[in-house]
Amino acid sequence: MSLLNYFTKTPKLPTRSLEDIKQVTKILFIDDVKFEVVDKITSNGWRQCSRIKDISDLDHSDIETTHIFFVDIQGVGKKLNFPDEGLGLARALKEKYPSKAVILYSSEGQRDIFDETLSIVDARIRKNADTYEFIKLVERFGKQAFSLNECIDRIQKLVKKETGDSIETSVIKNNLLKVQNKGQIDTDKVLKVFKVTAQSGSIIGTIIRTFIS
Repeated sequence: MSLLNYFTKTPKLPTRSLEDIKQVTKILFIDDVKFEVVDKITSNGWRQCSRIKDISDLDHSDIETTHIFFVDIQGVGKKLNFPDEGLGLARALKEKYPSKAVILYSSEGQRDIFDETLSIVDARIRKNADTYEFIKLVERFGKQAFSLNECIDRIQKLVKKETGDSIETSVIKNNLLKVQNKGQIDTDKVLKVFKVTAQSGSIIGTIIRTFIS
């Protein structure tokens, strides 16, 4: 391969199996007590699954690189002084990182986590649910982050919501290649090819950046 071809080669869109997705998906449980589901998810092949007791900095690199958050409704969020604990923390995570998955969970007998005010989060689950139910959520949101079809679907929905226009899958695939520049995502190109506002363009850019990483 010539030096010119090396620097001008066309980027490619990654194709990943579930096993591939398991290796790259970073999952973080935020819970002030040990939760055995974390170890069970890890044993299922999701190697980057861990737990911390609370968050003191939303901009910490470990938070920025996480793809799926599981947040306990009680006992966390205290370091950032959220009066509603896990509810406030989950809300803050979703507002700061709208393209990441934020899942709220609670033990039976605690406050009703299915209150309509919690619609901002991506999913909710009872803390005593079967491990299988947690793994289903991990698979769902892992694929959402790293599957080509899911990436396209998310972008289609965002563009449709903002502009009312439907974009064909083939067009989005082509645009995914256009916005790449030497392995980086060109924000200006994202705004240009998808014809969206800066806010939606930022979300789409993050979705693409995660997908190609």
